[in-house]
Amino acid sequence: MAAYAPRIADGLGQEAAMAREVLRSFEEDFARHLSRDAQVQQVACSLIGCAAVGTVGYAGLVAMPLIALGTLKVALVSALGAIGGAHWARQRS
Repeated sequence: MAAYAPRIADGLGQEAAMAREVLRSFEEDFARHLSRDAQVQQVACSLIGCAAVGTVGYAGLVAMPLIALGTLKVALVSALGAIGGAHWARQRS
C-alpha cells in the first residue's frame, strides 16, 4: 500500500491542478459576462437619462419661447442628461 501512496498523491495533485484550471476559466468567463452586462446597463441607463432630461429641456423650450439661445439650451440639457444618465448607471452597477 505504501508503494502506491506517491502515485495516488501525484494523481490527486494532477486532479487538483485541473480543478483549479477549470475554476479559473469559469471565473474569467463569469467576469467577462458581468463586464458585458454592466456595459449594456450603463449605456441603457445613459440613454434613458439623456432622453428624460432632454424631454424636460424640450418642454422648457416650448414653455419659454422668449429665450433666444434655444439651440444652446438644447445642447446643454442633452449634455446634462448624458452626464446624469452615466452617473446614475455607475451608481447602479
